[in-house]
Amino acid sequence: LSIVIHDTVHSTGGSGNKMFCADLVPSDIYGGRFAVLDSYTSATGGDPTFAAADLVDMTGMAHMEVVPGSTQTKVTVDLGKAGLVADGDVFGAHLHAKPCGQDGGGHYRDPSDTSGAVNTDTENWPELTCTADGKCSGMASSRWSPLHKDVSGGLSIVIHDSVNAGPLSGSGRKFLCADLKAPRLFGGSFRPLVSYTDSNITEKYSASELDGISGHALLKVGMGTMSSNVIFDGAALALASNFKVHLHALPCAAGGGGHYQDPSNPGVADYFGEHWPETKCYARECRGQAVSSWQPLEGDLSGVLSIVIHDTVHVNTSV
Repeated sequence: LSIVIHDTVHSTGGSGNKMFCADLVPSDIYGGRFAVLDSYTSATGGDPTFAAADLVDMTGMAHMEVVPGSTQTKVTVDLGKAGLVADGDVFGAHLHAKPCGQDGGGHYRDPSDTSGAVNTDTENWPELTCTADGKCSGMASSRWSPLHKDVSGGLSIVIHDSVNAGPLSGSGRKFLCADLKAPRLFGGSFRPLVSYTDSNITEKYSASELDGISGHALLKVGMGTMSSNVIFDGAALALASNFKVHLHALPCAAGGGGHYQDPSNPGVADYFGEHWPETKCYARECRGQAVSSWQPLEGDLSGVLSIVIHDTVHVNTSV
């Protein structure tokens, strides 16, 4: 398919002549959260820097969308404190060739360019403009795309502290960095927990009813966020209205363990501090989804998490 722009300006009737056309091809999306670079917090001498205490509430996201021959980046940062910047202040930002663990490396350049020119055509610069309350955003588009091997090797977006930069410091010190990573999908099929089927609970679904229930869970993790989709159905669910569902910290073989909580804010047992894709049911089919503005630790993802459905119909049991 394609999207066509017509020259309506010069048209004497109808939409006008076809003028521009964009083929619709699959795009790759990458993103990550901004964090203050170690090289910034350890900097001594030269241009002044923001105090660490002023940045404790800083949040921000980087987003890169790539299609053949085109790259678009978007960045948003909330410094979390008013008074650090003035209305209209600008932070320089660039697509960088290395991950944040390597301080971002140098600027990433159009792989096909041999001119050596350094500008917005040969590089990608999503410069941010701020408001006085510390909210900053920017975007950039390039008519080229990075090589797949370079993306796999780890690109990043680095924001420079242009606000505190002196007249001879260019964009300023490297300040914030976000690794650009592709979202990942995890999933599995539901099966009854042994702790449910072997329990002495009297009010529960029978073995034959459980055999007739099937479904799956999908978890998408990336760009500092995660989302889940849950679906299951069966004749035994015809009279059900909803089920409580949670992301759990252990695999099903271990009974799922307890609820998994936001690693940066442990102890908060609510919809925001945990992940709850509660389902709603209709005519034997139940569906649910949830979105969280945080993601599990890498080590926890590799250790196998699970999504557990609770038997809300019969109360206080887990299926």
